[in-house]
Amino acid sequence: MGEQETELEGMNETGTDRINLDIEIAEMTIKSLKSSTSCGVGGVPAELQKSGTEKLYELLRQMFESCLNGDEISNDWKIGHISAIYKKAKNDEYENYRGITVFTIFSLLYGKIIKHFLE
Repeated sequence: MGEQETELEGMNETGTDRINLDIEIAEMTIKSLKSSTSCGVGGVPAELQKSGTEKLYELLRQMFESCLNGDEISNDWKIGHISAIYKKAKNDEYENYRGITVFTIFSLLYGKIIKHFLE
């Protein structure tokens, strides 16, 4: 039984290998945020996360790593506010607007981390 437990330590609940997120990748991703990034639905400013301590980076790393390995993603990360932004010309024609969706900072960071693993 001891051998079987050892074999399963490196696997998630789906039986596949666990994804390990290095603290350096998490920290680099957080620090890559633009200070002017909208805080979105959650109301947590990017500047607050960028100026965080190693303890904050480790907590965020653990949270993102657990999501990468199949844990449930917060419903707040799935909510976005859609807005129409005026582009040019006449402002009474819908063709002159473009849509943007503002998500939480956590959702943005999680997307960047996934992108890192895909590249």
